[in-house]
Amino acid sequence: MKLFRRQVRFRCFAATMFFCAFTLIARAQQSAPLTFDEARAQLAARAPSLKAAQARHASRRDTADSLKSLNYPNLDLEVRYFKYQHTFNDKQASIDSLSINGIPLPLGALGLNSYEAKLSQTAFQPVANASWVLYSGGEITAARRAAFAAAEQAGAQVDAVREALDLELVRAYFGQQLAARVLDLRRDLLDGMREHLDNAIKLEKGGLITKAQRLQAQVAHDAAQRGCDGAAHALENACIGLSALLNTSDRHTTSTQLFVIRKPIDSLASFVVGARERNPQVRTIDSLKRAAEQGVKVERARWMPKVLAFGSYNFNRNGETITDTDWMAGVGVRWALFDKIDRRKSYSAAKHTVTEAAESAEHVRMMADAGARQAYDGLASALRQFDLLESNLEAARENLRVQELAFKEGQGISTDVTNARIALTNVLVERAVAAYQFDLELAKLLHASGQMDQFATYMRQADVLIP
Repeated sequence: MKLFRRQVRFRCFAATMFFCAFTLIARAQQSAPLTFDEARAQLAARAPSLKAAQARHASRRDTADSLKSLNYPNLDLEVRYFKYQHTFNDKQASIDSLSINGIPLPLGALGLNSYEAKLSQTAFQPVANASWVLYSGGEITAARRAAFAAAEQAGAQVDAVREALDLELVRAYFGQQLAARVLDLRRDLLDGMREHLDNAIKLEKGGLITKAQRLQAQVAHDAAQRGCDGAAHALENACIGLSALLNTSDRHTTSTQLFVIRKPIDSLASFVVGARERNPQVRTIDSLKRAAEQGVKVERARWMPKVLAFGSYNFNRNGETITDTDWMAGVGVRWALFDKIDRRKSYSAAKHTVTEAAESAEHVRMMADAGARQAYDGLASALRQFDLLESNLEAARENLRVQELAFKEGQGISTDVTNARIALTNVLVERAVAAYQFDLELAKLLHASGQMDQFATYMRQADVLIP
C-alpha cells in the first residue's frame, strides 16, 4: 500500500511538473492576446495570396485605364537624318521641259533626248504624322469594355480571396479558442479526479471502501490524464495553424470568446439573394462572361472595314527628297478580304466562350445558393444543440454534487462519482463545440452570401459567450 501511494504521488507530481513546463514554454513563445479584429487586420496586411490578388487587380485596372484613349488619334514626331544617291536616265523618265531661272531651254539643242543623271543629297527631316481611326466596326469599344471587365474580374477575385481568408481565420481562430477551452475543462477534470483519488486512498485506508473502488478511481484519474495530454496536443496544433495562417512565427493566445446569437438573424431568403448576387465567385464569373461577350464583338469587327484619317507635315522643306511632300492629309478605307486566320472559326470560338462563361456562372450561382441554405440549416442545428446542452448543464452539476456527497458519507461508490464528473465535463465540452459550430456555420453563411465583412458585426450581437 505504501508503495502504491508513492507511485500515485509521483504520478501526480510528474503531471504537475509537465503542465508547469508546458505553460512556461507556451508563455515564452506566445505574444500578447489577440482579438479576432486584430487577427483579421493582421491577416489582411500579411497574407501573400491577398497581396498577389491585389497586385493582379492593380495590373488589370491600369491596363483598362491605358485603353481609355484608344479611340483618340495617334500623333508622333519622326526625325530622320540620312544621305542618299539616286541615278535615273531617259529609259526611266523623259524630260518634257527644262528651264533655268524661268527661261526655257531647247531640249533638242542640248541633246537631252538621251541622258543619265545622278542625284545625291544629305537630308534632315523632322516630320509629324497623325492617324485617326474613324470607324473600326466596334472593335475599339469592345476592346475597352473587355479590359474593364477583366479589371472587374480581378477586383472580384480580391474580394473572393479576402472572404476565403476570413472564413479560414474564423475556423483557425475560434478553433484555437475551442482547443484552449477544452484543455481547461480537461485540466479541471484531472484536478477533480486527482482529488477524488486522494479521497479514495484515504477512505480505503480507513476501511470505508474496497480496493476495487480505489482502483476504479485510479483508472478514471489515468484516463483524465490521457485526455488532458490529448487536449494539450490539439491546442499546440491549433496554435501552429493560426500562426501559419497569419504568416508569423509568433504564438498568440486568442481573447475573443466563442459566442452564440439566440435572437433571430436575417431570413434565409435574404442570404440566398446575397449568394446569387454578391458572392465573389459569382461576380468573378459574371465578369468573365462580360469579357467573353466583348470578345465576340471584337471577332465580328474583323469582318468590317476600317476607316481612318491620316496626315503628315514636314517641318524642313529643304530636306525634302524628290518624292516627299510638304504636307499630306486624307481619308482611307482598309478592308481585309482574306485573313490567314479563319474568321468564322474565331467568331464561333468566341461565342462558345460566352456559352461556357454563362453556364459556369449559373453553376457557381447554384452552388452559392446551396451553400447558403446548408449553412443556414447548420446554424439553426448548432443553436438547437447548444440550447439542449444548456438545459443538461445544471442537471449534470447537481448530479456531481450529490454523488460526491454520497461517496464521502460512504453511501455511494467511486464509479458514480467519476461518471458524474466525466458527464459534466462532456456536457461542457459539447457545449463549447456547439458554440464553435455556430460560429463556423455563421461564417459559412456570410461567406456564401458575400458578407464576410459583417462577421464582426454579428459577433458583437452575441447573447452568450463561452469563457
